[in-house]
Amino acid sequence: GYELISYRTVELGGRQATEYVYRYTVGGVEYRYKQVIAAYKSMLYSLTYTALPENYDAHLADVDAMIGAFAFR
Repeated sequence: GYELISYRTVELGGRQATEYVYRYTVGGVEYRYKQVIAAYKSMLYSLTYTALPENYDAHLADVDAMIGAFAFR
């Protein structure tokens, strides 16, 4: 199943975006997802980080750095 853990307004490439963190089970395996979605020039952009729950925090700082460095052209 799907469980929303949190959502909040953030920035992606200088644009307003929404960040979702949720759990989802696929084929009996639980994953944790972080998804940041923003609109730009009539398109939706979605950046998604997926990990097993026990590995999620280990790479979160790197994921946040990539999200912070994202730029629209």
